[in-house]
Amino acid sequence: RRQHAFRSIHREVQDSLTIVNRTPTDADLGVDSLTLYLLLQVDLLMLEYRIVVGLAMLAYTSYYDVKSREVDDKPWILFSLLGGALTLYDILLQGDDWFTPLLSIGVTVPLAFAIYYAGLYGGADAKALVALSLILPVYTPPAYLHVSAPLIVFTNSILLVMVLPLYFFFRNFFAAMRGKDIFAGFEAEPRWKKTVALFVGCRLKNVKQGAFYFSLEKTADGKRRFDFTFSKAGDEFVQANDVWATY
Repeated sequence: RRQHAFRSIHREVQDSLTIVNRTPTDADLGVDSLTLYLLLQVDLLMLEYRIVVGLAMLAYTSYYDVKSREVDDKPWILFSLLGGALTLYDILLQGDDWFTPLLSIGVTVPLAFAIYYAGLYGGADAKALVALSLILPVYTPPAYLHVSAPLIVFTNSILLVMVLPLYFFFRNFFAAMRGKDIFAGFEAEPRWKKTVALFVGCRLKNVKQGAFYFSLEKTADGKRRFDFTFSKAGDEFVQANDVWATY
């Protein structure tokens, strides 16, 4: 992509600016080089615009996700159309490489919905990945394993979510240290289930509507049992006075 060429040209331009303290001209770079330089400036401007659009979408939808755990389809459609238009502009009018962005979109869209139908996250997460793949399908940082921007966001999100087990463990640990019997009523449960529970949730009191917790337990044969069902995305939020729950 042209950004790599820009770095080399940019160094030449900076040397020229240092010496003469002025902007580059045809005499400095030659007509072809100057044209390429200007095209690269447009590329960088478009990249910044895409990033701003993506951040605006995520900020808007995140607010409503935190507020009500529901996001209307309209912003996803609007931002997806805008992102698709930007990608088409780059491919058709700018003459950019078409294979890499289409490959990124083609991998991200089915992956996003496959994970959703597997019950590993909600519909808003899948729509966010699809919209991101259209807004910014390709990004080339200084160091990278791949250039698919939505998959970079996805893998980074997974890394951030991995902090949650540590949070739950230390919350349960300090609760036990304060003398709370966090496994009261679960005496019949095996030790391995109690160990898993320490890392995937915590015991809560007075969980009311709007708290957005999922239950980690069920009642079987009159006894409380842990329920580590893999899919929680479609479940109802729990309301209870005393319950093991997770986010």
